[in-house]
Amino acid sequence: MSNTAIILFDISSVAGLVLLTAVFLTAWGSSGAARTPTWFTFIGSLIVLSGTNILIMGEQTGPEPTKWACFLQAVLIYPEVVFNAHAGAALLVQVYLSMLSIERSRILPRKYVTWLVVCPIASTFAILVLSTVMAAINPSVVRRDISGMRCHLEQVPQIVFYTSVAVGILGVAIIFVFEVLVISKFLRNRQALKEGMIQGRTAPAMILRLTLFNVLIFIVVIISVFVFKDAEASLAANNLAMATLPLGGAIIFGTQKDILGVWASLLAIKSRSKVASPV
Repeated sequence: MSNTAIILFDISSVAGLVLLTAVFLTAWGSSGAARTPTWFTFIGSLIVLSGTNILIMGEQTGPEPTKWACFLQAVLIYPEVVFNAHAGAALLVQVYLSMLSIERSRILPRKYVTWLVVCPIASTFAILVLSTVMAAINPSVVRRDISGMRCHLEQVPQIVFYTSVAVGILGVAIIFVFEVLVISKFLRNRQALKEGMIQGRTAPAMILRLTLFNVLIFIVVIISVFVFKDAEASLAANNLAMATLPLGGAIIFGTQKDILGVWASLLAIKSRSKVASPV
């Protein structure tokens, strides 16, 4: 594959990893940008995707990459898709359940939130175990793909491929169903829901940002299933599309006012400390 495509893939992956980590830590450490547990799980899933993408960075052309890094990347690319889809679905389900609770003047039970965090992790772990076992049984199938960007399981065992695809599609289906439910409910009862959602750490603006991200997912899915005449070009397009998800997520969720406000405050404090300290 051309070096330009590989460079674009690496830049997107590194930028997504750095920005998402900054967004995650900002929300984690600041009460001014508080978020729900499902939000952290979702952003965490995108961080995992970015981190996985750069495991063989610098070894994408020439000699075969380091064995352990290639093996780890090959077994992670299947469960990470499930993690992204299910974490996104869990976040939307929590938003919808929170809306129902607000309408009924109740607080969403903590056990529901716990299950919405546990389920994506459990399904991801199950696929990870499956892909790891298959790779360990057939180590010869662990190779760098023809695009050079990532390692994968060449001639993937059908059980790994079809299971990960089926479980991933289930998550995507839940996302689109609850996206429609959330938007329609919010439009019908906007004023009543607005204040309650803010108190529940789910600002109304989050709905718009989730919608934008889901549009990005839809575009990535279309690119992923679109087959070029050249198999190498198809795989490269798929990998590049996947690399844009974390970067897109970082831009969409990292530009919320409260996140930017925290960063602006930190920069202001740093500036004042520099002025106060003589050089």
